[in-house]
Amino acid sequence: MTSWCMTNHCLNFKQFRFLTMHSKFLRHLPIVLFFAVIVTSVKAQSGTVPTNCQEEYQQLFLERGANPIPDGIYKIIVSMRKSSYATCLVGKIAVKGNQLVRPLYILREDGTYVIASGELSDKSSDWDKRADLNINQGMSKELGNSDLNYTLFFTEFLGPISKRYKKAPPAANFNISGAKPAPMKKKTK
Repeated sequence: MTSWCMTNHCLNFKQFRFLTMHSKFLRHLPIVLFFAVIVTSVKAQSGTVPTNCQEEYQQLFLERGANPIPDGIYKIIVSMRKSSYATCLVGKIAVKGNQLVRPLYILREDGTYVIASGELSDKSSDWDKRADLNINQGMSKELGNSDLNYTLFFTEFLGPISKRYKKAPPAANFNISGAKPAPMKKKTK
């Protein structure tokens, strides 16, 4: 077995390899931490990237808008948000006069609907206290309390994808030097 002796301590190959690997790592640690801080700060500054399903749906509805929602019962997306974490479920709810009407139903994995419990149930007095159950741009206002918030999205009425402006070609494609372009030749048949 190969071993190295340094000032009253002998190391075998595994111990020596372990120490050299860690010393290389420790030498590069400040550089790795510097780049980690830079990447984190760049991601934090972008700010427009959605971080959860509620933000994704909100951004989609704000960009595309929604058609008016007539009276009836519709399939919706129910976003439940607690601080920065959100989860989205499928549900259905009635609409009358552009306002939400209880009860709210949540879809189970087996395909059946159950009446929502908690803040969104029929028994919750929060629905009666809220003056604003209106639907705006295919979304409800946030419902719930300070701990847990809900937003309902009417995906059936999402507006069409907007036609975007066509970008101009790069300026390099044009003769910018001020010289007149050569005249085009006529084609003869």
